[in-house]
Amino acid sequence: MKTLLLNLLALFFSTLVLGQTFSVKGRLTDSSKSPLAYASVNIKPAAQSQQFYGVYSDEDGNFEVTNIPTGDYMLQVSMLGMKTLEQSLKIHDNLNLETIMLEEDPNVLNEVTVTAKKDRLTRKVDRLVMNVEDNAAYAGRSSLELFNTAPGVFVNNGNISINGMWGTRVMVNGRILNLSGDDLKNYLQNLRAEDIQSIEIIARPPAEYDAEGSGGMINIILKKQTQAGMNARFGHDYTLGLGKYPSYRPNAGLSYKKDKLGMSLDYGYAHDKGFQEVGQERAFPNQGQYQATNDAVHRRRNNRIRFSTTYDINDQQFIALDYTGNYGWFTDSIRSVTDIVYPDAANNTQAVGDFPTHARNNFTNVGLNYSWNTDTLGSRLRFIADYTYSDKNAYSGTNSITYNAAGLPIADTIFTFFYPSTSKILTADLKYNKTFRSGLDLAIGGKLSSTDIDNANSYDIFLGETVREGANAFDYLYRERISAGFITLSGNLLQTQFSVGLRGEHSNIRGELIGDGQDTLTKWNYFSLFPSAFLQRPLDEAGNHSLTLSANRRIKRPSYQDLNPYRYYLDNYSVQAGNPFLTPQFSNSVELGYLFKQKYYAAFSYARSRDVINQVIETDLESEQMTLLRKNTGREDVYTATFSAPVNLTSWWTTTNNLILTHSRSRAPEFDVSLNSLVLQSEQEINLPQDWKVSLNAFYTPGVLIGNISTTSIASVDVGIQKKFFGERLSARAALSDIFYTNNFSARSFYNDSVLDLWQRDQTRVFTLSLMYNINIGKAFKLRSLDKSNTEERERL
Repeated sequence: MKTLLLNLLALFFSTLVLGQTFSVKGRLTDSSKSPLAYASVNIKPAAQSQQFYGVYSDEDGNFEVTNIPTGDYMLQVSMLGMKTLEQSLKIHDNLNLETIMLEEDPNVLNEVTVTAKKDRLTRKVDRLVMNVEDNAAYAGRSSLELFNTAPGVFVNNGNISINGMWGTRVMVNGRILNLSGDDLKNYLQNLRAEDIQSIEIIARPPAEYDAEGSGGMINIILKKQTQAGMNARFGHDYTLGLGKYPSYRPNAGLSYKKDKLGMSLDYGYAHDKGFQEVGQERAFPNQGQYQATNDAVHRRRNNRIRFSTTYDINDQQFIALDYTGNYGWFTDSIRSVTDIVYPDAANNTQAVGDFPTHARNNFTNVGLNYSWNTDTLGSRLRFIADYTYSDKNAYSGTNSITYNAAGLPIADTIFTFFYPSTSKILTADLKYNKTFRSGLDLAIGGKLSSTDIDNANSYDIFLGETVREGANAFDYLYRERISAGFITLSGNLLQTQFSVGLRGEHSNIRGELIGDGQDTLTKWNYFSLFPSAFLQRPLDEAGNHSLTLSANRRIKRPSYQDLNPYRYYLDNYSVQAGNPFLTPQFSNSVELGYLFKQKYYAAFSYARSRDVINQVIETDLESEQMTLLRKNTGREDVYTATFSAPVNLTSWWTTTNNLILTHSRSRAPEFDVSLNSLVLQSEQEINLPQDWKVSLNAFYTPGVLIGNISTTSIASVDVGIQKKFFGERLSARAALSDIFYTNNFSARSFYNDSVLDLWQRDQTRVFTLSLMYNINIGKAFKLRSLDKSNTEERERL
């Protein structure tokens, strides 16, 4: 890995040529000092030339134009509804123009509504931003379903990968969700596409972010209200799984701002019902053949509420409090039929059982934000603190009867497994970003986190008319203390835009298993360094051709749920279990890319992980039982080639296409599995007359490798149509997902000499009708975007 990185660095810097280029950055505001998003910023040579350098300002009004040679230029800033600003520039060094204020053009403002069309994809030095607003095909879709449309992202059964690397963390507005497993899946399914502004795909996060997450990070940016005075919205989604079950999700939002005080309140309710069908087949002792089918019906009721309030102390400082609550319950009713078939039919058996699961979860997060812009160059001090409390009350049942070949009952198993848990997480994060007039940015910071999780486990076992309540009870107590610090330096040097950083994290972890004769104490105490580097260098003066190079090191700690040594039955012969002896997984990755006109991208990457945490399927021929659990399985190598091409076919038809070629190999003492594959993604957006809009999204892969599990082909085609009414206050969308019902899979698991074949079908073909009505009273303003300090901890909960 080190040799490969050195060779790539040598190749990168071998492109250095004579000449020097610089960058110009600044921040755009209106007369009320509110940021101006998506304004056009162009820098044109003073001499007559068709060449110019241009960008759009981001959501906070910031812009940066790079790769500009020495010379005299004209800066031109324009935005619909504002007077165009022109200013002469002499560029012989990096420039920070600080804050630029645009004046309102009253003649335009009185006649038009100010709108700006954002590019679907925007590449930044360390991430790819996908805008998801106004895509009709996303109507009624959840954030988890949106991920499959993001370039390089793949979702399978709730597991998320970026460029073939599994273990991706999920953030919301820069906050990692302290949820995992079914809890994370349920949360993301309840977060609607209509509430999302954009998705940031960060394959190699910089040192400023927590080092947790071997598969990178996905940051969900929620929509922000943009009207002062009073702004309200009311919406409703109705979905129908074709041939199966309906769901509905009403939602509402309210925001208010007066003087220095701003408030926002959002509420969403989900009433969902779906199904899943799973089939399994494997060898059984004494020449038997195991065949099982599980039919499950999922039901979920969920209430999600978010309240935030901000107070502007002055023009440079603000303080904010926010509250997020997620309250609901989830049930999974599984009917399982298992046949054991032998050469002698007289020995055949059939087991029929019900395996229900019920979980009620109360999730609360309270956050404090303080921000101080310490100078006019953009330097900023931030303090963020969060407290998270989660109370989960869950149980699973087993009620199974086994019959012989004659259809007579020969055995039964009846019990209930209880596994309630409480979690308390406190985090505090301090960061300071210093911006220098030379264009350099220096960031330093630190973070402390404290996590206490208590899991109580017990069984009610039914033996005839006797009930053993609280049998085999045991507790699992988890304590985690992590302290971290980082430093990053960003800027432009020798024509190269760069960002380099180093993060150090000290982990002190204690897991204690008490009761049922299993008393065990495990401790981990370690310090790790996590470097990161991002480089981008133009190959020509116009900046049309650029090389990029990125590399970093990451860690994947076991989730708290995976460490809990519970055991509950999925069917008559299948058990899911926790593993308190899991250790962290470490990954190193590097990518060399080529960027053309800041749009078209080709890259080659390599990632290696050790002590990989994978969900594996173990089969025990003696106990006749199959166990699903997480294990440190060995080593994983992933090679990828990525190609991305957004194209404007006509003025009314745009398309974005992505192709990822992968070679993955997963090696452990129990298996050695490799797979050559690809992921093809395509998105079409068509604007029709009278403001009708049609969107079509599709993806295809011939197979995916997840640990010791290799799947067959998976694909999906989604289409949607959108129309706005009443001055764009009412938005109506209709969409059909997975038209050909191909977003399901078959798979094969390898472990020692055992092979398991399985298939899975879910409620993926769904028709959705979505309505949203907005009421706006007042003038435009921008609510504060609140950061979170407990990004890593919340997702691992």
